[in-house]
Amino acid sequence: MKGHMPLQLHRSKLKIFHKVLISFSLCLLLLVIFALNLVRGSGAVKFHQFEYQKMMLNRTPFDTSLILDTIHSSLFYVPELFYRRLLGNVPDSSNVITKDPLSIFKFIFAHLPSYLVVYPTETYYYYYFNTQNRTIAGNIRMLNLSDGVIHIGYFDRNDPRSELGGSASFNAKDGFKVYKISDFLFDMSFEGRNIRVRVNDIALKNPEIKLLAEEEFVCQVLDESGVNFILLYNNKTKSFYFILNNESPFPGTFTPLQDENFIYDQRTQFVFYVDKEFNRKELVGVAIKNVELNTYFDGPFDQVPPRLELKEKLTAAYPYTVYRGGIDAHGNFANLKDERMAISPYVQYTDTNSLLSYLKRCEKNTSKSDLWSCLAYEWKKDFHKTLENAPSEGVHYLPISQGWPANHEGNLSNRWPKDHKKIQSHVWPADHNAEKSILNVGIK
Repeated sequence: MKGHMPLQLHRSKLKIFHKVLISFSLCLLLLVIFALNLVRGSGAVKFHQFEYQKMMLNRTPFDTSLILDTIHSSLFYVPELFYRRLLGNVPDSSNVITKDPLSIFKFIFAHLPSYLVVYPTETYYYYYFNTQNRTIAGNIRMLNLSDGVIHIGYFDRNDPRSELGGSASFNAKDGFKVYKISDFLFDMSFEGRNIRVRVNDIALKNPEIKLLAEEEFVCQVLDESGVNFILLYNNKTKSFYFILNNESPFPGTFTPLQDENFIYDQRTQFVFYVDKEFNRKELVGVAIKNVELNTYFDGPFDQVPPRLELKEKLTAAYPYTVYRGGIDAHGNFANLKDERMAISPYVQYTDTNSLLSYLKRCEKNTSKSDLWSCLAYEWKKDFHKTLENAPSEGVHYLPISQGWPANHEGNLSNRWPKDHKKIQSHVWPADHNAEKSILNVGIK
C-alpha cells in the first residue's frame, strides 16, 4: 500500500537504531568506568561511594539510576579537584592535625565530590587517606542534616585500637550550613564549598518476599560491603535475622561449604544458610577479624536505619536492655550517650569449620521459625537470665557490663571475682578473657 514503509526496510532501520543505542550505552559505560578509575587514582582521599559505584556497575552495567549518579559524581571530579588545587583551595594531607576532628573535617570536606551519594542505610559516608605514615579511616554521618548538624568520626585504619582517633559534630556556629530540599536530598556548604547530598531511600521499601505468618518485615539494609539485606523479625521466637534481598544483585561469588546448606562469599567472608523452599539466604556468619579491624565486612549491624520505631521488638529480643535503664523508641540507650542497641543476629567466627560445627546444634529444630532463629542466635539475647536473681552488690552484674570494650566475652561474666569494681572495666583490652579477670583485681 502507498504511504507505508516496507516491512523489511522498517526492520532494517530498527536494527540500526538498536545497534546505535547499544553502542552509545557501551561508550557511556566505558566513559563512566574510566572516570571512576581516574577518581580512584587522583585524590588524596578515597571514598566508599566511588568503590561502591564501580563494584555495582560491574554487576548491573545498565542500571540507569546508578549510571546517572556515577556520572554526576565522578565525571567532573578530577578536573574540578585539579583546578582547585591550582588555586590553592585544597589542603595537603601532610598538614592534617590528626588529634583535631575539625582539621580532619576541613580536609575531607575539601575533597568531597560536588554531588555526593550516601549508599549505606545508616547514613555513613566512608573515607580513608594517608598522612604521616598512617592511614586514617572514618565516616561523615548525615543523620542530622535536617537539623543543620553533621558528624565526623575517624581512627587508625591499621590499628583501630590505637589512641589515634576522635569524633565531633559541626553546625552553623562552626560555619557549616544545610539547606533541605527533601527528606533525602540536601545542599550543604562549608568554607566556600557547596555540595549536594542524596541519602539512600530504600529502607522502608518492602520487596516481594515469602514470609511465615509469624514473620514481619522490618526494613531493608544496604551494608557498606555493598550487600543488600532484608531485616526480618519473628514474633514467635522474638528474634531478628538478616536475609539477602534477591531483587538486588549480589556483589560477590558464592562457594559451597562442606555442608551443602551453607555458602560462603570470598570477598566479604559472609556465610549464609540456604533455604531452597523459601528461596532465601540467611546471614549466619561474619569473620571476627573483620569485626575487630572495623572493615567494610564487619556485618550489617551498623547499617540498620536509625529512625525506625523498634523499642517493643528490641526489648522482647534483648531483655537485658531493661536492666540497663531502657532504650528509646529507636533503640538508643537512655543511660549511654550515643550508644544504640546493635542488632547482630549471626556468629562472629574464626574459621568456617568451627562455625559449621557450632551451627550443627540447630539441626534438631524441625520448624522453619525455630531453625532460622537458632541459626541467628546471639548470646546477648539471654544475657539477662544470669542477672535477674543476682544481688545488687558483691557480684558482677549488668550495668557494669556496659563498660566492657567491644567483643568482650560477656557470656563468661558469671565468673568474675566478687571483688570486681566498675572502675576496672575501662582498662581492659578488647577481647579480654573473663576467665582471666582475676589478674586485674589489683587495678585501681
